[in-house]
Amino acid sequence: MDIITKLKILLDTSIVSMDDEKYFDLVDSLGTSNENQEKFINYILHNDLSVENEYKVFMLLREVYGFEDEYDIELGKLYNWVLKIMFKKEFYDYSMCYRFSDLLVKMTKNDQKVYKDIIENVNIFNPLTVQIAICSMYGYYDYFQYKELTEIFLDKIFTSIKKNKDNQDIIKDFNRFMRRRIKIEDYKQYEVDFKMYAI
Repeated sequence: MDIITKLKILLDTSIVSMDDEKYFDLVDSLGTSNENQEKFINYILHNDLSVENEYKVFMLLREVYGFEDEYDIELGKLYNWVLKIMFKKEFYDYSMCYRFSDLLVKMTKNDQKVYKDIIENVNIFNPLTVQIAICSMYGYYDYFQYKELTEIFLDKIFTSIKKNKDNQDIIKDFNRFMRRRIKIEDYKQYEVDFKMYAI
């Protein structure tokens, strides 16, 4: 059975009904063959998927990258696809956002690039994009070591808070996931904003 047939079976199966053996056979087929990876990439980039199926593909990618030491993975062409779906409202979840940034780092092996790209995808007039970006900073990597990028990010966060009346969720997520993880003394120019929005 070819890789696309296996993928279509996965996409046509509800999450609760997935067969573990077939699923991990798909993971193995994808992870061990560059030809299969090219076919997979082409299918994902040229087909409209439902949100549920985007989630399945995302989880499949995470599974494949979980075995990167064993596999020769060439799925980086899906980086922008992953970055795009990351900012969908359906994927805003505390248990999901950091998993997206983790996968992006595994795809690029470059946490600074991922941090920069996430910040660039923040729309200050769309509070949800700010929240998703904030929540994605929680997890495995020290993104805040990049002070210049963190300053750009703080500018976007505080500007979004000031521009949007519906800003309480941004403030809540900022305090929960970011404020306690950065050294406030390193960002004196934001001192008033830090105090004003502290919970």
